[in-house]
Amino acid sequence: MQGLPADGAVANEEKNLAGQFGDGEAAGTGHGGDGRGQGELERELAGLAAHEERASNVVERMQLDLPRALSLREKRTARHESARELGTTRTRMVDTEAAAANARQERDRRLGVVESLNHEIAALEYDG
Repeated sequence: MQGLPADGAVANEEKNLAGQFGDGEAAGTGHGGDGRGQGELERELAGLAAHEERASNVVERMQLDLPRALSLREKRTARHESARELGTTRTRMVDTEAAAANARQERDRRLGVVESLNHEIAALEYDG
């Protein structure tokens, strides 16, 4: 996501702030070694914790959406496969229709030959 640092970066920053906060308390100064006050460190730590919570929510939403995304990808793949099979079937239908038309023409030609032969036979029987 844009604007969200890596989870590791947030965790490292929290450790740094916690270390600074702890160093200040150990020294009894109430603030970190860089001169920042305890309140400022607490606000920064709270801000990082809130940011980490938002990042965690984003990750959780993505994890919840993953099965749906996978299902949609499977459906899209199946739809493309069906479209490809439909195209193949249509091509086969055209080829079959062409073969059927050729077979009808061949049948008609042979029927014409048979009729011609039957006429010749009838003529020979009449003459003969």
